[in-house]
This record gives sequence, C-alpha cells and structure tokens, in this order.
Amino acid sequence: CAIFISTLHHLSNKQIDKILTKAVRLIKKIIIVIDLNPDTDFVRKFLINNDRGEFVRTTEEKFQILNKFGEVLKIEHFNTGLASQTGIIIKPKI
Repeated sequence: CAIFISTLHHLSNKQIDKILTKAVRLIKKIIIVIDLNPDTDFVRKFLINNDRGEFVRTTEEKFQILNKFGEVLKIEHFNTGLASQTGIIIKPKI
C-alpha cells in the first residue's frame, strides 16, 4: 500500500507520472491519494487559493491523471477541519 496525502497539488503532471510509474511497479494492492478539493465553500476555497501548491486540480483532472496507473475503485469528498479533501483509491495496473 502507498499513501499520498496532500502532495498532488505540489506536483506537476510530469512529476506525478514519474512518481506513480515507479509506485505501480512496487505496489500491488492499493494506492491511496488524498488531496485538496477545490469544489468547496468560500472559506475552504480561500485557504486553497492561498496554499503554496501551484497545481490544485478538480476531481476530474485528478481522475484523468490517476486512471492511467490503475483502476480507480473509489472517490470520496470530505472535510478535515478547514481543509476540503478528495480521497481516491486506486488498484495499480499489474
């Protein structure tokens, strides 16, 4: 199992591709990705807009990137304190 928490919005698509290409070679069960969800209320959106991450993506954009590396088993949105998050579970391609 590999878990990426609040990292995708700091990485370009090219960097994600490089990391996940290596991860799917090593991980056989699941990869869990939790990252900012920009589709949220005003306060949380304000905080996201002021985050240092330059690559905040919509759920669809995350899906398009992650789907290349395996089957997306589940997508769920939730709030953690003042952060709005999207959780994505992927079964890596073997």
